[in-house]
Amino acid sequence: MRKFTKRRIAVFLLSFFLAYLINFQSHAFLSSEDPKNIFDLLNSSPNILVASVEFIKQADKNERYFIYQLKNIYPIKNSQQENIQVLQEQIFPGQKTKLKVQDSVLIFYTELPKFETYKEAQKDGIQYRVYGGDAGLVQLTDWSLSELVYWMNALLPLYQDNHRTIQQFHNPELKLFLASLNVPNKKIQDDAAQKLLQKKMTQGALSSTEINSILQNLRNSKLSSSAQTNLIQVLGRNSSKEELANIAHSSAGIQKWQAIRELEKLGVSWKLAKLIEDFNQTKGEEKLQALKIIIQYKKDEASSFLTKLLESPAEDNIKIEAIDKMVEFLNTDYEDILLQQLTTKNLNLKTYTMVALGKAKSKRALPILIKLLEDPNHRIKATARLALELSQDTKAKAILKERYERVGEGHVH
Repeated sequence: MRKFTKRRIAVFLLSFFLAYLINFQSHAFLSSEDPKNIFDLLNSSPNILVASVEFIKQADKNERYFIYQLKNIYPIKNSQQENIQVLQEQIFPGQKTKLKVQDSVLIFYTELPKFETYKEAQKDGIQYRVYGGDAGLVQLTDWSLSELVYWMNALLPLYQDNHRTIQQFHNPELKLFLASLNVPNKKIQDDAAQKLLQKKMTQGALSSTEINSILQNLRNSKLSSSAQTNLIQVLGRNSSKEELANIAHSSAGIQKWQAIRELEKLGVSWKLAKLIEDFNQTKGEEKLQALKIIIQYKKDEASSFLTKLLESPAEDNIKIEAIDKMVEFLNTDYEDILLQQLTTKNLNLKTYTMVALGKAKSKRALPILIKLLEDPNHRIKATARLALELSQDTKAKAILKERYERVGEGHVH
């Protein structure tokens, strides 16, 4: 009875929280339709300002927004007031602002509409809101005001004059995005690389000047990992096989593995033996990158490697990644390997594999999972039940219904 009461209390509290969260999120957010890429914000934001944060009013329990008191440092677009108050929406309950007093920030903002939700804020004289959500606030921690002003002054004319021509480049925006990769700000680097990838999807081949600029940016040790990935994808979309091969052979980390993936898409296969050698010699994230590519080969050599890997003293996170990827590219050989894991003494791997095979709806795993319902280990027994429910198998559903409804242990989906 006591256990039943605790369960009811837990269900009630969870239901209460979910109802609160759903009610909170049911309100439309003004920023939900705003652009999030900084270059789109540059193009569409009515006001842009470099400011210092003078004061922050955190959201009260009944409010859905923060208020920033800002001091104008440098007006970029339609921002002449010396001091300005700007509202930012609170996207989820309990969210705290990422800004601190005295932070310098590049802010995009627009007029606050006269909605009932913001009536109290408007009574207090708030006229503006952050445009673009969190993307509309760029903290300036890694670069100086002079660098920011130089960059902004270079960008805005390109957006305001669509007919301006730039020598050696097909499109002025390409030069804009490539130049922005040098800005020491992760958000700007990521967004610039993202826009480059979008442009490549809609235009023809890159010029040699543009390719060289991309390669030069890839040699920048301060370039964000996301930007590196997107730039190599640009080369892949451009079918730049020679450049990708050079990166794959001479680089390390994200660039190497993304280049190999792009070459695979272009029909240039990497030797599996070399990938396995690289896996054995690398550490951390690079191991995971190599593993993902190895598993996609689905060859006997890959199956042999994976069998040995799961039997080795390698870290569980590597083995779990292998299990996930084998399920994603499931074939008979990989299913054999996963079924073997149902007899391992490593409890974490055993239960993880049980759930993975259930999700994969493996028919061959069903008899083993049904047998594991009788296992003396409570965790294995509970995981077997979950895996069988995930399998959505008719026979498994009937067995679970008969077993658990008989003993009164709950509903079977």
